[in-house]
Amino acid sequence: MRTLTERELADLEAYRHDRLPAGQRAALEQALRDDQAFRQAALEWLGLAAAEQTLREQKIAGALDQWQAQLPPAVPLNFWERLPLWSRLVIVAAFAGIVVWLGKQWLSSAKTPPDSGYKQIAAEFFRPERVPGFTMSAPDSAAVSPARRAYAFKKYDEAIPLLKKEWEQGAPRDSVLLLYLGCAYLATDRPDDAVATLQMLAGHADLGEKARWYTAIAEVQAGRVAEARAILMAIELEPSGKMQQDAAALLRVLNFSQ
Repeated sequence: MRTLTERELADLEAYRHDRLPAGQRAALEQALRDDQAFRQAALEWLGLAAAEQTLREQKIAGALDQWQAQLPPAVPLNFWERLPLWSRLVIVAAFAGIVVWLGKQWLSSAKTPPDSGYKQIAAEFFRPERVPGFTMSAPDSAAVSPARRAYAFKKYDEAIPLLKKEWEQGAPRDSVLLLYLGCAYLATDRPDDAVATLQMLAGHADLGEKARWYTAIAEVQAGRVAEARAILMAIELEPSGKMQQDAAALLRVLNFSQ
């Protein structure tokens, strides 16, 4: 395995966070295309960096939880009866205003979950895989199975069990069914099921790149940005890939959103 120099590591770190100047970026991408040993070392380092970032975030969250648990309990103030009447009225009015404001904030957060930003980004880039041979003018074509027909009509909750059954009973198995199933999970906001399904296609000769692309979208949908970024960087660096521009566009959106 080729050893990366300190300069190469610094350039890859800047490239990973989209902070590398255009000239250096072009040179780095050219080196990644031309030098197979460098490309393999860079991809391995990018994967380790993403995993290290996730571990660091988990450790920070754990330390904050531990620190909060060690805080002493708040001591109640027993001075209410000593306050004059007008002071009590002011406090009650202020408390009522705070309750109303918190209620509005709660209603707003209930309509827009904290992770809705990443879900929206995933929705903007997610385009379900099309079913070849299916047309709305001939939806009952014998060449299209009930599972694929339900998927093509965007009846994803209905399509999921049908696709699983068709995949399990197939002889030989049709790998594209896993791609449809992963997309159906994405469309029904089940990113973990989508990742588990699409990972079975990661090494597929024809469907591997699309499977990795949809896996990255699933990671974004789940809010796991570090994992999504590592997958997208690998797609962007594939010499003969067809999803490079899409991966680069999604990376820019993710970098901008942080």
